[in-house]
Amino acid sequence: LLHAPHTAMLGASPITDARDVSLSITLPPSELHAPHVLVPYTFEPGEQGPFKLSVWSSAPFEVSPLSHANEWQHVCVDGAWDASSGGVPNAGNDYWRNPQWELAPTPHVVCLRIILELHPAPAAAEASDVAIGCLLLRGDAGSDSAGGIQLDDVLAQAGFAMVVQVSCNLTLPASTKPRRLLVCTFHPGQQANFQLHLYSDKPLELTALPIGPPCGTGFERAGEPRPESSPRAHPDSSAAVGPSAFSIDPLSTPYPDTTATYLHNEIKNLRSELQTVQEMLAENAVRGTEHLAAREHKKSTPFRKVARFLSGRQH
Repeated sequence: LLHAPHTAMLGASPITDARDVSLSITLPPSELHAPHVLVPYTFEPGEQGPFKLSVWSSAPFEVSPLSHANEWQHVCVDGAWDASSGGVPNAGNDYWRNPQWELAPTPHVVCLRIILELHPAPAAAEASDVAIGCLLLRGDAGSDSAGGIQLDDVLAQAGFAMVVQVSCNLTLPASTKPRRLLVCTFHPGQQANFQLHLYSDKPLELTALPIGPPCGTGFERAGEPRPESSPRAHPDSSAAVGPSAFSIDPLSTPYPDTTATYLHNEIKNLRSELQTVQEMLAENAVRGTEHLAAREHKKSTPFRKVARFLSGRQH
């Protein structure tokens, strides 16, 4: 889920079953809060054994294990949308009929990554026909008399797109008030299972909220219809939309992550990874050829000495 893109890799040694591997590289400067990370690994997961790591440099440096105290916190929640799910917070949708969680107040600034994914993911040959997304809202969002969500209620958004996974990165300022997480499909009534992941540099407390309208809207009773005076409007609606109204279109900017874009990026990443593997294989092939040549030369040296000795005696 949290993975480094290929462009973030500064270098890699060849993958081989030899006793040792090496890598020579010129490193760019690193920032104090973002040092370079060195990762020794085995090709297959679960392989065990001791190893020795040696590092030489032309400048003073320090190598130290990553502190567990600085590891990111991870919260994972499983859930599902059923036939009663309300869709996005557009006009005519009971968006509160979606899974929601309260994010407890954060006394400190928090770096946060939100990931929402279909789980299990559809088969590779099957394109997802469900546009998914996640909204981080103010805790009192939708609590006005109309029950609609306004632009200033939305703190962050992931999606909406017809893909397996959507995500967003943000920095949460310190706050004494809770926030609210809302996950939904674009259209009401679409059914799918999902997983919600929160990665943060500080602990977060997430509490599931009961499905229902926000308090103070005047229609808290289950099944109560939404007032016709709601200022919200669907992008295709001809109704007037106020400057502060919030609406979502999954295929318009600033949300261009459609299935085609997603697949294009995946293919681009795979091609880049394939090129890296091909370069490693070529380097291994050159080293193997040099090793064989050196070994054959070593084997033939005694015979050459004998041949020169016998040739000298004949003369």
